[in-house]
Amino acid sequence: MFAYGSLIWKPEFEAIDRQRATAFGWHRSFCLHINRWRGSHDQPGLMMALERGGRCDGVIYRLPDDNRAAQIERMLRREVSAF
Repeated sequence: MFAYGSLIWKPEFEAIDRQRATAFGWHRSFCLHINRWRGSHDQPGLMMALERGGRCDGVIYRLPDDNRAAQIERMLRREVSAF
């Protein structure tokens, strides 16, 4: 799992290993428009996400084999419910 930003210091999953990593071809950008918390339908707020081009330094985590799929599903559900 590649993490950048707050996922580095507050991962939403269990990991058995981690190391620094770089995602080439992607960079952090205020490109995600959100209507809740930081904005409204008429005036969306901005949140950082990855956009094509450049590079992004972060951490790559190794998830345990026995529950990897369940952890990814849990994280995706949390992200979808946040928006």
